[in-house]
Amino acid sequence: FDPSEFAFLDLERNGRVLSGINVFKKRASLLGYKEWRWVADNLKKCDLIGHGNDEEKESIGNYGLEGLVENYNKYSVFLNTTTKSAMPRTRAEALMCGTPLITTKNFGIENYLTHGKNCLFADKKEDMLKQAKRLLASKDMQENIGAAGREVAIEFFNIKDYKNRWQEVFEEAIR
Repeated sequence: FDPSEFAFLDLERNGRVLSGINVFKKRASLLGYKEWRWVADNLKKCDLIGHGNDEEKESIGNYGLEGLVENYNKYSVFLNTTTKSAMPRTRAEALMCGTPLITTKNFGIENYLTHGKNCLFADKKEDMLKQAKRLLASKDMQENIGAAGREVAIEFFNIKDYKNRWQEVFEEAIR
């Protein structure tokens, strides 16, 4: 990801939780739909971005890059409920924009993120709700976790580093 495209815009946070998943209900078990639905029903402050979710009352639609970045920047929390994806793209996009992240802990994500420092881990729906309430209650916590999450995203998921690593592979191959 390019940090200049997925930028921190320093917008006023809206006190709501955003999740970004396409055709969520159709891929329910893979993406943690039941957990998300339970949190959304209990918190009543959740929104859903992505295509194929029109039947969900929380759906705010689908956006191009500019609208997506603006949405990441105005939400107080990004909730990732996926259970099988190693690195959901939306999780990295939200981190890059400085959106405080609550995420399932799977596929080695703990090698990049640290609970309580640059994200909050939650695998059970009850923990997701608890962590969302914690973050929503503290603007300082939102600011600190969001900023630390952006630093990690820039360090590990920056397109320049990705290109440099591939360049090293190519150079080594032609030696």
